[in-house]
Parts: sequence; C-alpha cells; structure tokens
Amino acid sequence: MKISPSIILFLFVLSVLPVNIFSQEDNSHFSDVFNREKPYRIFLPDDYSTSGKSYPVIYYFHGNKGSHVSRLSDVLAGLVKEQPVIIVAWNGRSVDSDIRPYNIGFHSNINYETQFKDYFPELVHHIDSHYRTLTDRSNRAIIGHSMGGIMSFFIAGKYPQLVGSAVNSKGSPEFFIGYPENHTLYCVRYLFKNLHGVNLRFHNSTTGELVYLNDEVHAGALQEGNLAYEYQVYEGGHSLMPRGLKDAFDFVVSSFNNPNPAPERWHHADLYPDFEVWGYEVESDLDETGYIEMRGVTKQGMGITTRKWQPHGRIIPGVAINVKTPPLYEPNSAYTLLDFNKTQDIQKLVNVVSDEEGKISFSVNHESHQIGIYRKRDPAEVVYVSHKVNDENIFLDQKGTCKLKLRLLNRGGSNVKNLKVELSCSNSDVSIANPVIEVDELVPGEPEWIAQDFTITASNPPPANGAPFRLKFHLSISDNKHTWRDEFEAPVMFDVPEFTNIGIDDGDSEIFGSGNGNNIAEPGESIMIYEVSHRTRLYYDDPYIGSERIHVDLQPDKWGDGYAVSSVIHISEDCPMGHQIKFLASYEVKEWKTIKRNVTWGTFTITIGKEADDLKKEITLFTQGTIDAGDPPNNTDIPDFYKSKLADLEDEVNDIENGEVEIIATSPGGFPVYAIYYGEKENFQSQANYNSAVAARDPAFYAKKDSSNKPVVFFLGPVHGQEVEGMVGLVNLIHVAETGRDHRGKEWSDLKSKIDQCRVIIVPCGNPDGRRRCPYDSFVGLPSEIMTKYGQGTRTDGSSWGWPMAKSVHPMKGNVGILGAYFNDDGINMMHDDFFSPMATETEAILDIARSEVPDMTVSLHSHENRPRILPANYVPWFMKERVDELTRRVNSRYEKTNLPYIPDDWISDLSVEDQKFPPHTSFNLISALHHISGTMAFTFECSHGSVPDAVQEPFVTHGDILDIQLILYEEMLDYLLENRLNWE
Repeated sequence: MKISPSIILFLFVLSVLPVNIFSQEDNSHFSDVFNREKPYRIFLPDDYSTSGKSYPVIYYFHGNKGSHVSRLSDVLAGLVKEQPVIIVAWNGRSVDSDIRPYNIGFHSNINYETQFKDYFPELVHHIDSHYRTLTDRSNRAIIGHSMGGIMSFFIAGKYPQLVGSAVNSKGSPEFFIGYPENHTLYCVRYLFKNLHGVNLRFHNSTTGELVYLNDEVHAGALQEGNLAYEYQVYEGGHSLMPRGLKDAFDFVVSSFNNPNPAPERWHHADLYPDFEVWGYEVESDLDETGYIEMRGVTKQGMGITTRKWQPHGRIIPGVAINVKTPPLYEPNSAYTLLDFNKTQDIQKLVNVVSDEEGKISFSVNHESHQIGIYRKRDPAEVVYVSHKVNDENIFLDQKGTCKLKLRLLNRGGSNVKNLKVELSCSNSDVSIANPVIEVDELVPGEPEWIAQDFTITASNPPPANGAPFRLKFHLSISDNKHTWRDEFEAPVMFDVPEFTNIGIDDGDSEIFGSGNGNNIAEPGESIMIYEVSHRTRLYYDDPYIGSERIHVDLQPDKWGDGYAVSSVIHISEDCPMGHQIKFLASYEVKEWKTIKRNVTWGTFTITIGKEADDLKKEITLFTQGTIDAGDPPNNTDIPDFYKSKLADLEDEVNDIENGEVEIIATSPGGFPVYAIYYGEKENFQSQANYNSAVAARDPAFYAKKDSSNKPVVFFLGPVHGQEVEGMVGLVNLIHVAETGRDHRGKEWSDLKSKIDQCRVIIVPCGNPDGRRRCPYDSFVGLPSEIMTKYGQGTRTDGSSWGWPMAKSVHPMKGNVGILGAYFNDDGINMMHDDFFSPMATETEAILDIARSEVPDMTVSLHSHENRPRILPANYVPWFMKERVDELTRRVNSRYEKTNLPYIPDDWISDLSVEDQKFPPHTSFNLISALHHISGTMAFTFECSHGSVPDAVQEPFVTHGDILDIQLILYEEMLDYLLENRLNWE
C-alpha cells in the first residue's frame, strides 16, 4: 500500500505529540516601541502552573506572510511537552495589515521608523517579567525560518550578550536593514563575526529558491572559523517541516545544557549609530548607510573604525564615535590610552581615569584606530595592524610565490621579547613555507614591520558564486608566558582572463559616474567601469583611488533575495596623468528560477588621462544605437514628460516608494527587466495549472477568485524596443501610482483611486535590449520608413526586412545589417517566441508573472502609424473576445469624447473564428500564451506613434496625445474590470 506524504507528516506529528496538541496561549502586551498592543503566542510546559521552577526560553521568528499564529503551533506545543522549556512566537508585522514582516528587504520594503532590533529586548523584558524564566543568555535561544531565519542571526549578532543559541532555517541571505531614509545592506555571509559566543545552527535545502545563495552563507561561516557552528541540508524545498523544527529544538535544548561561554575576544559590526554589545556602549553621529566596526575587543583594547559596507568597506568621513567600556577596570584609577590611527599612521598617548564603576570612556573619529588601555607594567598584548605582499600591495599572486610582511602592534603596558609568530590558513590551496617567524622585541605603542617575511603560495581559484573570496589567515603570537591570537584577510589577484571590452562611465549616463563624459578616467572624476554592459565590482590597492561607493542592483529572481553590487570609484584630484591602476573585477548574473549567483572574474588596467587601446569609447548601459548617416536626427523637441529612455525608467524605478520593485529577468545584453507591484498579492489556493483546471471543468482549481479578492491587472510594456509609446505611458502610470499625477503635473485622481483598488503589476519595458539599440526616443513626425528600418531591421545589403517579413526568420540571425529593435540581443521576437521550448529569459519571466499572479486582465503595449486600436488575442474562448470587444468600444468612445484619434464603431471588425482555411494566417503569439497560462483577458494595444508616410504630411498625434491615449486606456481597463469582474468560485 502506498502512503501519501501528507499521511506520513500527520503520523510523524502524532508520534511526537500527546493527545492535547494545542496547549498554547495567545497574549499581548503594550509595546512602547510600537506604541500599541503587540500579540504573541506562548507555549508553557505542562508543569508550569505547579512546579514553581524557572525555564529556558526559545523565541520563534516566523517567515514572510506569517505571524505569531504559526501553522506549526501544534508541533511547537508538542515540543514543549517533550522538554520543559517555554516557547514564545513573536509577531513580526510592523502594522497588522502587513504580510511582509520585519521592515527589511530592498529599499521599497523598508517603510517604518520602528525597528525590530528595539522590540526584541523589550519583548524579552516583558516575558522575563511576567513568566518564570531563566534570564541568563545561555538559557535564551532563537529559532527562525526564512525571513525569520535572517532575523535570528541578525538579532543574535546584534545582542550576543542576550542570546546563547540561534538557529537559522533557510533564511534570506542578505537584506537592507535600518530606517526608511538610512538603511544598510546586511549580508549574512560577512557578519558571522558578530556571532562568536553564540551556539549556531544553519539549515539549507536541496531545492528551492535560496539553496545556492545559502551555500554562500555557509561558506561565510566556514570563512569566519572558530564558531560553535552546525550545518545541515534537508531534502526538499524551502518550507520548514516538522523534522527541521524538531532538529532545531533539540539543538537549542542541547545548547541550554552545554552553553557557549562569552568570548574573551570578539568582533562586532553594527549598522546603527548607537548600540550596546557585551557591556560596551557606543554612540556616534553616523547618519548614512554603513557600519561601526569593532575588532579584537579585549580588556586591553580594540580596533575600531567606520565602514561603508561589509566586509572591508571604505571609511565614512565625518563620523565621531564615543565608547564607554563595561566596568572592567579599577574604579577611579588612572590608565594610559593608546590611540594608534592606522589611517594617518600616527599614535598618541592620553591619560584617562575610570569612573566610580570602573568604566573608561574615550572618543575616536571615523578612521581606523587601534586602541590600547593599560597601566604601567600591565601585560603586553600584540595585534595585527597591516600587511604587504612583495613590498607592493595587499594582493597575493595566484599560484606565484609571494613574500608577505606583517606589521604588528603591542597595545599593552610592557615590552615583550622573544616572540614566536605563527601563521596559518585553513584553505588547503595555500601553502606557507616558513609558518613560524621569531621577533626579538616589541615595545608598547610602536607599530613595527617585522624583519622577516613569510613565504606563501596561494593556488585557490576564484569562487564561481558570491562566497567570500579573500583568504583568511590566523596568527598565534606567543612569548614564554602569553599567547595572543589575531586574524586578517588578504585578497588574491586571481589568474583570470583579462576584461578587454570595458567602458568607463564618467558622467555620460547621468546616473552613476560624474565628470566630463568623455569615457576617459581623469583626476577628480567618479567612474563606473563596465565589461560590455555589466557593471563591475572593483578590488584594488592604489593610493589615488580617493573613495568608493557601491551601487546595489536587484537581480532577476523570484523573491527579491540576493543583490548585485558594483563600484563607483573617485580618482583623486592629485592623481598624476598617465598613472596606471590595476583592478581585479567581477560581475554577477543570477539565474531566474534558482536565484543562483554566477560570478565572472577578470583583471584590467586603466591609464589615467589616456585612452587605453582596449578601452571602448562608449559606455553601453544607456548609450543607444547610432543613427546612420543621412537618416533624420533624433527629435529635439521631445517634452520632459515623454519618458522613453532606459535612463528615464531607471530614474523612475529608483524613486518608487509605494510599490515593490523586482528584477524579473536580465536580458541577453545584460539589462534588467523590471516589474513593479502595487497592492498585496493574494493567495488563490491553486491546486492545478490553468489548462488542467479548465479540463476539470472549473478554473477555480487553478485560482479561487471571488468578489472579496482585489482584481489583478498586468501592464506589459513594449516587447518591441522601438515601440516606446507604451513605455512612456507606463513610466507615467508609475508616477500616477506614486503621486496621483503624471509627469506633466496633470491630476489623475480617478486613475490613482482605481489603482489602489486593484493588484497592479507593471513591466515598463519588456525588451531593454531592443530599446537600447533603437537610436530614436520618439517617432512623432519622422518618416515611417525610419520606424521600419530601426524597428524591424535591415539585411546585410541595407534593405529593410519590413513587416511581416521580419518574422520570417527566427531568431533573427545571419542576413542582418541592423538588428531591429523588435528583437532582443539574441534575435528573439518575444511576441513570437517558441512557447513550447526553451524561451528567452524575458519571455519566461513574463509568463511566470501571469502564472503566479493570475491577472484578470493583461495588455501588451505596442504601436503603429494608424489610430490607436485594441486587438483581441488569437485562439482564445469566444466569450473573452466578446469582453475585449466591449472594452474596445468603451475606449474608442472615451477617445472620441476627448478629441483624440479613435476607431469608429463601424470600423471595428466583426469577431471571427481563426483560420477556417489552410494555410493559417493568425498566429498563437505571446498574448495567446498569456491567456492559456493564466486565463487572463489578454489583448494587444496598438498606440499611434506619430510617424508619417511622407515628408509633407503632419503627424496626427502629439507627444501629449500619446500620453493621454495611454493613460485613458489604463483608466478604462481598470474601470471595466472593476465593473465586470469574472469570479471563479
């Protein structure tokens, strides 16, 4: 007999639970942090009311769309019956209506000043005050899943003095965390330094969206080393199953019995300006993204600096930091404070006096400092300061034998003699010929380059994903009495192919770089460097790179996890002309469904003030195709509201606050395909695909939709890159959704109201490759033959492919002079992609949106030289064609009333059945596929683009007409849908 998985799960739950499986209480408390009641669910042991004992506490952090009311409450209740502990399931919603918890994610997900880092200690205090708990850190644990998983490690790292153990089950790998106006990218793989002293367990899975990104997280834990860390991979997908929860529970119970002591030496990086950790109080005036970082903290001192990012970020100018230690020192006693400023390479000694509790306060600026605190004849303490490779820079040469020199500092109160400095690396691809070096003496307060070099050969390859790539070295420094330990990381200049197709943005994109826009790096300019169209992350060691900022992109994924980081560097004003800078560089591309991050590495050198032979003269990201000699120039009278450029779209996306932005695909040319979402996504309880549900005679098997659900509308921008009119309309529609006005300042209050009543998905440009290659930003008044030439493309002899012959070759390759903007860079026309075989990434992402969002109505925006027109989908049910016909007549009537070009009713073709004779003339295209994958009411809209058949004819639409044509269409679509919803019940 075959037993179903659901029965196996039920039997497992019964096997671990007593009969009364729902023993829990739902309570609430008034939160000063949130200024309202906050609910929580608490699970108490059976003997709680009679034993008089105090119990350890486990805090459970739910994932996205969850709350304190967990679907695994029965399992949690059973675990409490199994072991005498208390479990508290908190509520991670900033406001009750939110389904996305914790106020973290990409920029558009961070909406509240209230922070969960402030709520956790408040909740702990409430629980400890109202229940019998063991209040020491070793008896407090966190278990979190998915978004609760990243919060588990974040909160445990924020408050290691409060948390003894933490389990991260399949957590998100990196999110922005902080305030709406000031939030910082928190990458779990780089922040394990915060978690020393905490017992850690990390769960991954074999399938699902976060598998590969969490491989990177695991690599980060191994890179950090010296952690109390367990890792386990579970068969299956992303969900938290009872077995994983039981394993997590057993782990923290074991940790209660075998606590990890507080570390004697620790590190911490905090993205908030003020914080407390291990008894240290830190206050600063940090008011931008970044971290305050403390390293190697002991009673004898610490390293402290600011960093714009983790790891190894640049310092943040202008920040003042005040530190107060715990009561580690003799009260009211004089101490010497050594401040070695590594950035300036200067040191000073200051007399300080501990307060009546034995705390010492001091202040530093934003630069990198090593602090020593001692009295005369206190023991020495030796720490790492810096290193050099081959007396040149910090990079080890891959596979080459290198001489590594160390600079050490004695930050204690006594001389130290006859030192043994032992160097090791856990990477098996690294060999150290002389791992032990002897040093005669180090005196307090004097950083010293030790005389002898270590001889190192690093053969490690670059990672193919986003795992940490620097080598971590461990130092053990000892005399006859003491041993001090430290660590440092060194990058490797990998032996990788040279990037030869690079371009420099020094202001020509008007987005990233700043300078004179001649695509040559010059003193005083800020530049972004590309390999073809890929923005690069740069690694270097050059004194003339004055500063760096990072640009963070969403990557094409399904969940908004995993970001691509690129560099914008500033060339110092005093950089000599002709100076050469060598870079190690990388760029990332993520796979759509697996969210696997694929990293390509390369090296290159630029010459300041000089155009390198292998340097492209034009940046490719937003530089459009060129116009052939003799063709008319781009229009110069295009109004500002006519947002038809990729740069316009990028600007609009960066300003979005109310919507949620996602990159759903990366084009073959390396450009992002954005989707913007307004309104909450609802769960339609799908149990079959659409066509299977129809075959079962009820589309509700695919999606249960009734009048209680918001209508869903999908606006698909141009998949033919020269048809910019839909892109203009959708960029303005986003602006209406954000502000209630279009870019002219015209009010669209009814349209804004209708957007708010629906779930709206907008893909402003479905074919960024084609849009970039199209050299024109408007076709109003241009000859129609120009639209044809750059839209459908030309043959090698210069003749136009034209319509419909541009569809006679697919993909468009071979006899191609100009690749028309119809196509992406692989020659794919997405309207006629091969829907039953591997598709273009963009096509697949568009269909995935329809499949998962279940839109009630979908429009694909196109344009032609005639009057605006709606075209129904081919090969769809008759009733859908009738609905499209009804909408067509409404839209035409609205255009007529507003004095816009329109199709009179007697011009509208009668509805017909496709292809009653051979050969067929109608195609099953993208619009047909959108219906058959989701049941949507799909149609094509052909807008007027304003080109003219000959030079003497005047265009019958203006730029303002085109925008009104678009926005009126959108308003009528929403209005029709709100009045004529099809319910699937």
